[in-house]
Amino acid sequence: MMLDVVGFAGAALLLLAYFMATTKHWATHSLRYQLSNLAAAIMLISYNFSKLAYVNIAINAVWASVALVGLIFMSEHQRRERRQVANGYTKKSVWRRMLDKLVLGDR
Repeated sequence: MMLDVVGFAGAALLLLAYFMATTKHWATHSLRYQLSNLAAAIMLISYNFSKLAYVNIAINAVWASVALVGLIFMSEHQRRERRQVANGYTKKSVWRRMLDKLVLGDR
């Protein structure tokens, strides 16, 4: 019975994340979207494991893996941005340097 609740909650969370992304309330590259997908996939894996639904376990394992990859990419991007800011580079200065390189060439 408890795993049924977990399964329904996982499905509801997955559908909520999809709805929010589709209606542009959440960005697909946002932390809340990725964490919702990961949590929903884990909940559905636990439910499907209790039902021995191996195909669904595999699908949700892939879904969770995609969410994890998204979280890793987000973390790397944030780390890179913090490093650039710490080194005195802003987005504007990065674009400005690229433009200068195009216009002025390598000097």
